Amino acid sequence: MFLSVLLFRLKVDGRVELPLKELVLRIARIASYYHAAQRFTEKFNALEDGIVNQALCGAIFEVLTDYIKLVCQLEEMHEDEGLSLQRMWFLINPTLKILAIISDIVVEIERGDCRGGAVLSLLHEKTVLITGDVEGQKLCSQLADKASAPYFRILENWIYKVIILTVPSSQHLKMYECLFM
Repeated sequence: MFLSVLLFRLKVDGRVELPLKELVLRIARIASYYHAAQRFTEKFNALEDGIVNQALCGAIFEVLTDYIKLVCQLEEMHEDEGLSLQRMWFLINPTLKILAIISDIVVEIERGDCRGGAVLSLLHEKTVLITGDVEGQKLCSQLADKASAPYFRILENWIYKVIILTVPSSQHLKMYECLFM
């Protein structure tokens, strides 16, 4: 389901028991997912990337901030009482799933060089595709809501107030063409 490519390989000592090795590798995947999401927020947050991508970057950044808070809590737990890998897995598993979904989305956006309505369509498709995962659907829906907010504000202004912005963006021109041509 997830397109994200692991961005690094972690090599675990061969003397480590197989179940422990697999647990470490499962936990380590979160780093790749985080990196893909972080890279996207840095790369697609400029004016020329469009208002939808900028808003999506903001929504993703909020999730990444929550992840950093979790890492700080895990570090504190480790220092205070010790933290086993099993407990760590239990605590990061929900976040791992969230970051995997986000990573999958941003990889698809980058591969397709998506902007504007294409990003919103992709987010809608993801929401529909993960029907059985309530939390995943909620996440995709929230990302779509936040990413579409500026798009619909402009659309609302054009329809109800006939305000045309002079922002140099191909998204606005395409929207204008769709609405008035």
